[in-house]
Amino acid sequence: MRSTYGVTTKADVEQIAHAIRGYFSPNGFGYRRGHIPFPLHTQVSVQGRSIRIALSRPVTFLPHLLGLPYVSPPPQGGTEGRIAPFFLTRQEKDSYILTPNEAISQGRFPDSVEMRVIKDNDHALALFERGELDMTSTTGLGQVAAQELRDHPRLTSRALSIFGNLEFGAHSASLRSDAELRIGIARVLDCRRLADVAPDLLIGHPESLHAEKTPDQATKRKIRKALTKANRIIYADFPPNGGIVSAVVSTIRSEFGVSLHPEALSLPQYARRMASSNFALAYTLTVPEFEHPAAALMPWHSRGTAARGAEFSDARLDEILESAAAVRDGQGECWNAASRRLREVIPRIPLTQTISKFLIDPSWSHISFTGMGAIRVESYAKGQ
Repeated sequence: MRSTYGVTTKADVEQIAHAIRGYFSPNGFGYRRGHIPFPLHTQVSVQGRSIRIALSRPVTFLPHLLGLPYVSPPPQGGTEGRIAPFFLTRQEKDSYILTPNEAISQGRFPDSVEMRVIKDNDHALALFERGELDMTSTTGLGQVAAQELRDHPRLTSRALSIFGNLEFGAHSASLRSDAELRIGIARVLDCRRLADVAPDLLIGHPESLHAEKTPDQATKRKIRKALTKANRIIYADFPPNGGIVSAVVSTIRSEFGVSLHPEALSLPQYARRMASSNFALAYTLTVPEFEHPAAALMPWHSRGTAARGAEFSDARLDEILESAAAVRDGQGECWNAASRRLREVIPRIPLTQTISKFLIDPSWSHISFTGMGAIRVESYAKGQ
């Protein structure tokens, strides 16, 4: 396979090779982070401007891993940063100027691209209307603004790989360890109705477990008992999280007859609680680190970060994930099997998916985006 980094010097190549060695080493960051489900022995050699990588086991999503920032550090020396096929050539307080790396751009890219930090959304919209911006932030519009702009001729919509979930922490051990009880709760949560809290920015999670048939009375009694001590759902206090959590609380109270309350936290407070699993229930947002099924699934391998944080392991899931990582599977059968298994055992209930709404000039209609809403810089190429 081939991956382009936009390197210009031998020092650049050596630096990237060093990062790759560290990332793919037997106890390297890729293994510790959970991107790779098994330890690897790697041989990395530099041949001119090329880097040859030999792995002790195949990793079918290797090209995606090579695109991560952990294996593409900025060039040594100076203040320039590399965002292949661009260099970050100037940085001001609220502005970043990118210019093409001519070693690989060959005149296909604009002479420069300016990315501006505009904290006031109304100001950004005004600049767009005056022609001073080619597009607004892909995640900048709130529900009110998105609703007001529904009929705007330049409004564009994209489904993002940003998902809202109900998580189970250390103070809800019985729910975290019992898939039957979690599925029972999931059956009563109508994700389409939850998304109505912000209908322009949310849809129900595509893998929702909601069903018209609610749990039987015996299961409800078990869930009610398990929820006795899990009486709060924490969430980071920014919209539309509060509305979603309130809707979840209302449904669980009604269906199971328990005392449950939302608890809004500042982002630092929320991060600390989540890191230590010091909560019973939590509304979370998850974003895969790269665009491949492995990004969402591998963290739940028993060695992965999500599994370790939730004290979760499932031998069958580990087996499927290790097979999927090593077997060339063009149709995705192995990854689909892993997804189905994870859906059965994961200590998490999927609830919502985020929709991006933003304004973009027609001249930029060729621009493409990642699942997280970031611009694919290679799509700046003229006519691409």
